[in-house]
Parts: sequence; C-alpha cells; structure tokens
Amino acid sequence: MKYQIFKLFEISFIIVALLPIACTRKRNSEIIYSFPESFTLTLKNNLDIARPDALVQIDVEKIKEKHEKFNPQAMVVLSGQRELSSQYVIGKNESIAFLVNMKPDEEKTIQIRYAKSGRKRNDYKKRTHAILSQKVGGSWDKENHVYRGGHFMNTMRTLVPAVHTDHSTYYRFEGPGWESEKVGYRLYLDHRNAIDVFGKKTTDMVLDNIGWINLEHYYEMDQWGMDILKVDDSFGLGAVGIWTEDKANKVGKVNQIICTIMADGPIYSKIAIDYNKWTVNDDICDLLSELSIQAGSRLSKHAINISEHKDPLCISLIRHDDAEFIKSQNKAEWQYIATYGSQDITGKKLGMVVFYYTDVVKEIRPMDLDYYLIMKHEINQAHWFFGAVWEEEKNGIKTLKGFRDYLEETQQKLNNPLLVNLRMNQMN
Repeated sequence: MKYQIFKLFEISFIIVALLPIACTRKRNSEIIYSFPESFTLTLKNNLDIARPDALVQIDVEKIKEKHEKFNPQAMVVLSGQRELSSQYVIGKNESIAFLVNMKPDEEKTIQIRYAKSGRKRNDYKKRTHAILSQKVGGSWDKENHVYRGGHFMNTMRTLVPAVHTDHSTYYRFEGPGWESEKVGYRLYLDHRNAIDVFGKKTTDMVLDNIGWINLEHYYEMDQWGMDILKVDDSFGLGAVGIWTEDKANKVGKVNQIICTIMADGPIYSKIAIDYNKWTVNDDICDLLSELSIQAGSRLSKHAINISEHKDPLCISLIRHDDAEFIKSQNKAEWQYIATYGSQDITGKKLGMVVFYYTDVVKEIRPMDLDYYLIMKHEINQAHWFFGAVWEEEKNGIKTLKGFRDYLEETQQKLNNPLLVNLRMNQMN
C-alpha cells in the first residue's frame, strides 16, 4: 500500500513537473504557426555589469535590406523559448523595439518571427505610458484666458489654442505626460515650456487616474505618489532653450504649437511637439522636440531638430540651494551634470541628472534658477537624457552614494551600448 502511494506521488510529481514544459512547447508551436518566417540577430554586452531591461530598437528599413518581406505589424521576439516584450514603433522612421536582460559580458542570440502579411500582435504588460488630455464641451473665457466648463477627453493630437496660457485648465496636468514604472514627467504646453516630475511610489501606470477633477490634487501625497518638483520660473528638468544676451530664453513666443502622441506602447512611449516660428529677439526658427521613455528606466530621452538660428541652444537642470552639484569626472563621450539633496516639494531626497554628448556642449553655466548646458552654435540636431531619482520610489535609491553609483553605472551603459548584429540567414 505504501509502495502504491509512493508510486502515485512520484507519477503525480512527474506530471506536474512536465506540465510547464508541455505548455511551453504548445505555446512555441502556436508562435511558429502564427509567425512562420524568422531570422536571427546577436546581441553582445561588452560591460562586466548586468543590463536588465535593455531596450533594443532597430529601424525597419535596415531589417528590410536583408529581409525584404519582413512585416513589423505581425511579429514576435524570442530569446531561446522565452517571448520578449516587443513593440512596433510608428514614426518618421519605423522601427521595432524589444526588451532583453543581459548578463555581464553576455552574448545572446535573438530570434524574430513574423508573418508576411496581416496584423497580429501579442499583448504585453504595460510599463510605459504617454497621454494628452484636453477639455471639450465648454467654452473659452478669452478675457481671462480660462476654459470654462466641459470635461477632459484623451486625444492623440492637439493644436494649442492661441488663447491658452498657464493655468487655463484646458489641458489635464497642463500638457502631455509620460511615465515608466519608476517615474513620470509632464511638460507645460504654454509659454513656460518647463518639464516637471511626478514621483511614483508604485510601479503601476498612474497618469490615467490623476488630474481629472481637482487639477491641483497631485501636489498632495497620494498612494501613487505626487508632483515632487517646484518649477516656478525655472526651465525644470531637461528642457530646451536658446542662449542669447547671456541668458536662457524659453520656447515661449511661438506662432503655433502642435503636440502629438507618437507612441504609447507597453515598453516605449513618445511625444512630439512642433513649435512653429519660435521668436527670440529678431531670430525666428522652427523646432521639433521629441520626448520618449522606455520600460524599466528613469531616463527620458529628449531629441530636438531646429531650423537655422542665430544663437546656440541650451539644456536645463533646475537648481536648488539645498542640493549638491555633481559632475562627471572622466573623458567619456557621454557626460553628466546632476544634483542631489532635500529638493523635492516636501523636502525629501531627490536626485536629478542630465546626460549629454560631449561633442555637442560648449560650456556649463550656473545661473540663479538653473544650470545650463550651452551647446555649440552649429548644432541643429541633438539628443540628451534626463532623469529623476526619488527616495520614495518603490525599491528606489535613498542615499547620495546610491545616486552616485546609479550615475556611474548609467554613464557606462550610455558609453557602451549593446552591439547588435543583424544576421543574413533566414530560418523557417
């Protein structure tokens, strides 16, 4: 009897142990059936540190040079038998993006499977979000520059009304917002054109749930977190301006502003803002600003493209008296300036950083409200990264040493991107 019970237990254990294997095989068979074509690429991490949630983004045009029938609208990405979170990114340059975990000094083969036609995407956990909400159903009080009545509705694109100004209540949290699990940001879509920070105590996406009724409630601590940065008249974190007559000028006086949600995906989100006829003194130019964020990261990428202009551009890092200024000390291509201290709106510890490409920046200028990275005059295209590290972040960084370690490790990753080799071989 005991022998029979033992054998029954042994058989049951074997069945339970084999169930995940059987489910994985079934899932892989379904993937091969749904996405019959495939090719591979190799990734190499040249650093001796792990790289969790590394974002790999490849232009579709580059893929089609070797695999002309590739269809980005019906594809999955596999590492061994594990499906990776991926995304098709639409824009001026179409691309595919996926997240991968890389061990120190690891080389990994990735398989991309696709169907030649149709649209088919698997669902992945949403870890980034970009959102823009404006009011409808009310009317403008033009004398006071306030939108009366109505309700907020999410939109993918907005033409900013000429009557709109700060605190007009037309846009939920005053402009577009974007977030990852770690942090959120917003941009004031008016003459201030500053970038603000939402500190998050949860890894959930929160921007869908704040600012619908009481526009000021996010200044108070909630279960999700709060707006943690007092911007006032500064540029905020990572914003762009023009440096002229020994001062920074905001993107304030413009003929027209169009804001568009370019991507709102599970692992990557992006906002584009077109500024038409930005006027600084007697200089008039057009500016395209793109703000993006990836899953698992505190950093937001800010990419700009500007028409011919007389004076150099500048990048902001808000300055507070209670915060320590930190600057990278090596000679790498990517450098940083940062601050750390009791500088959130309630006095809690907050670190902020701007990572910049050395060949783009001419000098660093401290002013009363901000530190400015002044670009070389000839620069018309550039990108940089900015980020905020809050002590209340879930499983976050809580000390100056931890912040310094984060800066050094992130700088290493920026200076040593993953090596991507797109192979010629086609697999079926």
